[in-house]
Amino acid sequence: MKIVNYKSLTAAAGLSLACFGAFAQTYASTFNGAGLASFNSNSDPLATSSSFTATVNFTGLASGTYDVIGDISASMVNFSSVSLDGHAWNVTNFPQFSFGYLEVTANQPLQLVLTGNSLTGNPNFSGSLQVTAVPEPESYAMLLAGLGAIGLVARRRNKADSA
Repeated sequence: MKIVNYKSLTAAAGLSLACFGAFAQTYASTFNGAGLASFNSNSDPLATSSSFTATVNFTGLASGTYDVIGDISASMVNFSSVSLDGHAWNVTNFPQFSFGYLEVTANQPLQLVLTGNSLTGNPNFSGSLQVTAVPEPESYAMLLAGLGAIGLVARRRNKADSA
Protein backbone atom coordinates (compact mmCIF):
# COMPACT_ATOMS: atom_id res chain seq x y z
CA MET A 1 0.00 0.00 0.00
CA LYS A 2 1.38 3.39 -1.03
CA ILE A 3 1.19 6.24 1.48
CA VAL A 4 0.25 9.65 0.08
CA ASN A 5 1.82 12.71 1.66
CA TYR A 6 -1.18 15.05 1.81
CA LYS A 7 0.89 18.00 3.04
CA SER A 8 3.06 17.92 -0.09
CA LEU A 9 0.03 17.39 -2.31
CA THR A 10 -1.78 20.34 -0.72
CA ALA A 11 1.29 22.57 -1.05
CA ALA A 12 1.69 21.63 -4.73
CA ALA A 13 -1.97 22.34 -5.44
CA GLY A 14 -1.76 25.73 -3.70
CA LEU A 15 1.35 26.67 -5.66
CA SER A 16 -0.23 25.74 -8.98
CA LEU A 17 -3.33 27.80 -8.17
CA ALA A 18 -1.20 30.79 -7.19
CA CYS A 19 0.47 30.71 -10.60
CA PHE A 20 -2.86 30.54 -12.42
CA GLY A 21 -3.55 33.73 -14.33
CA ALA A 22 0.07 34.88 -14.51
CA PHE A 23 1.14 36.01 -17.96
CA ALA A 24 4.65 36.48 -19.32
CA GLN A 25 5.49 37.84 -22.75
CA THR A 26 8.62 39.00 -24.54
CA TYR A 27 8.62 41.78 -27.12
CA ALA A 28 11.42 43.08 -29.36
CA SER A 29 12.32 46.57 -30.54
CA THR A 30 15.24 48.12 -32.42
CA PHE A 31 16.73 51.60 -32.03
CA ASN A 32 16.68 53.71 -35.18
CA GLY A 33 19.57 55.95 -36.29
CA ALA A 34 18.32 58.79 -34.07
CA GLY A 35 18.43 56.63 -30.92
CA LEU A 36 14.66 56.13 -30.65
CA ALA A 37 12.88 52.82 -30.14
CA SER A 38 9.18 52.24 -29.54
CA PHE A 39 7.33 49.26 -28.10
CA ASN A 40 3.74 48.12 -27.57
CA SER A 41 1.71 45.11 -26.57
CA ASN A 42 -0.45 45.18 -29.71
CA SER A 43 1.49 42.37 -31.40
CA ASP A 44 0.64 40.03 -28.51
CA PRO A 45 -2.13 41.49 -26.30
CA LEU A 46 -2.14 41.11 -22.54
CA ALA A 47 -4.53 38.65 -20.95
CA THR A 48 -7.38 40.28 -19.04
CA SER A 49 -7.67 40.08 -15.25
CA SER A 50 -4.24 38.61 -14.61
CA SER A 51 -0.81 39.57 -13.41
CA PHE A 52 1.83 39.92 -16.09
CA THR A 53 5.52 40.34 -16.70
CA ALA A 54 6.39 41.84 -20.06
CA THR A 55 10.00 41.95 -21.21
CA VAL A 56 11.06 44.26 -24.06
CA ASN A 57 14.49 43.60 -25.58
CA PHE A 58 16.00 46.64 -27.35
CA THR A 59 18.74 46.06 -29.92
CA GLY A 60 20.66 48.25 -32.36
CA LEU A 61 23.03 50.19 -30.06
CA ALA A 62 26.81 50.28 -30.29
CA SER A 63 28.89 49.84 -27.15
CA GLY A 64 29.16 52.93 -25.00
CA THR A 65 27.48 55.02 -22.35
CA TYR A 66 24.00 56.38 -23.01
CA ASP A 67 21.60 58.75 -21.30
CA VAL A 68 18.20 57.03 -21.35
CA ILE A 69 14.80 58.75 -21.25
CA GLY A 70 11.50 57.02 -21.88
CA ASP A 71 7.75 57.09 -21.54
CA ILE A 72 4.93 54.58 -21.18
CA SER A 73 1.22 54.92 -21.81
CA ALA A 74 -1.21 52.22 -20.77
CA SER A 75 -4.88 51.39 -20.86
CA MET A 76 -6.47 49.09 -18.27
CA VAL A 77 -3.06 48.29 -16.72
CA ASN A 78 -1.57 48.90 -13.27
CA PHE A 79 2.22 48.72 -13.20
CA SER A 80 3.82 47.50 -9.98
CA SER A 81 7.44 47.75 -11.16
CA VAL A 82 9.44 48.87 -14.18
CA SER A 83 13.17 48.32 -14.60
CA LEU A 84 15.75 48.72 -17.37
CA ASP A 85 18.76 46.40 -17.14
CA GLY A 86 18.06 45.98 -13.43
CA HIS A 87 17.76 49.74 -12.71
CA ALA A 88 14.34 50.42 -11.18
CA TRP A 89 12.09 53.26 -12.25
CA ASN A 90 9.83 54.86 -9.66
CA VAL A 91 6.36 54.08 -11.04
CA THR A 92 4.85 57.08 -9.24
CA ASN A 93 6.46 59.31 -11.93
CA PHE A 94 4.30 57.64 -14.57
CA PRO A 95 4.30 58.07 -17.58
CA GLN A 96 7.81 59.54 -18.10
CA PHE A 97 11.02 58.19 -16.66
CA SER A 98 14.76 58.69 -16.85
CA PHE A 99 17.31 56.03 -16.09
CA GLY A 100 20.35 58.30 -16.31
CA TYR A 101 23.56 56.90 -17.71
CA LEU A 102 23.66 53.23 -18.68
CA GLU A 103 26.62 51.32 -20.05
CA VAL A 104 25.78 49.24 -23.14
CA THR A 105 27.88 46.29 -24.27
CA ALA A 106 27.94 45.26 -27.93
CA ASN A 107 25.51 42.48 -28.88
CA GLN A 108 23.75 42.79 -25.48
CA PRO A 109 20.20 44.16 -25.71
CA LEU A 110 18.81 46.63 -23.21
CA GLN A 111 16.07 44.82 -21.34
CA LEU A 112 12.98 46.64 -20.05
CA VAL A 113 10.89 44.58 -17.60
CA LEU A 114 7.31 45.70 -16.87
CA THR A 115 5.38 43.97 -14.09
CA GLY A 116 1.79 44.61 -13.09
CA ASN A 117 -1.84 43.64 -13.31
CA SER A 118 -4.10 43.87 -16.32
CA LEU A 119 -7.70 44.86 -15.73
CA THR A 120 -10.82 43.79 -17.58
CA GLY A 121 -11.44 45.27 -21.00
CA ASN A 122 -8.62 45.65 -23.51
CA PRO A 123 -5.39 45.94 -21.48
CA ASN A 124 -2.44 47.25 -23.47
CA PHE A 125 0.62 49.44 -23.18
CA SER A 126 2.99 51.32 -25.45
CA GLY A 127 6.00 53.53 -25.02
CA SER A 128 9.40 54.58 -26.26
CA LEU A 129 13.01 54.89 -25.21
CA GLN A 130 15.26 57.72 -26.38
CA VAL A 131 19.01 57.27 -25.92
CA THR A 132 21.70 59.88 -26.34
CA ALA A 133 25.36 58.89 -26.49
CA VAL A 134 27.46 60.39 -23.69
CA PRO A 135 30.83 61.61 -24.99
CA GLU A 136 33.91 60.02 -23.52
CA PRO A 137 36.43 62.26 -21.68
CA GLU A 138 38.80 61.99 -24.64
CA SER A 139 36.22 63.76 -26.81
CA TYR A 140 36.11 66.71 -24.42
CA ALA A 141 39.93 66.84 -24.35
CA MET A 142 40.07 66.97 -28.16
CA LEU A 143 37.42 69.72 -28.20
CA LEU A 144 39.39 71.85 -25.72
CA ALA A 145 42.66 71.26 -27.60
CA GLY A 146 40.99 72.34 -30.86
CA LEU A 147 39.56 75.49 -29.29
CA GLY A 148 43.00 76.30 -27.85
CA ALA A 149 44.63 75.87 -31.27
CA ILE A 150 42.04 78.17 -32.89
CA GLY A 151 42.69 80.74 -30.14
CA LEU A 152 46.46 80.63 -30.77
CA VAL A 153 46.00 81.07 -34.53
CA ALA A 154 43.64 84.02 -33.97
CA ARG A 155 46.09 85.65 -31.55
CA ARG A 156 49.01 85.30 -33.99
CA ARG A 157 46.93 86.83 -36.78
CA ASN A 158 45.95 89.77 -34.56
CA LYS A 159 49.65 90.37 -33.70
CA ALA A 160 50.66 90.16 -37.37
CA ASP A 161 47.86 92.56 -38.41
CA SER A 162 48.78 95.14 -35.77
CA ALA A 163 52.50 95.08 -36.61
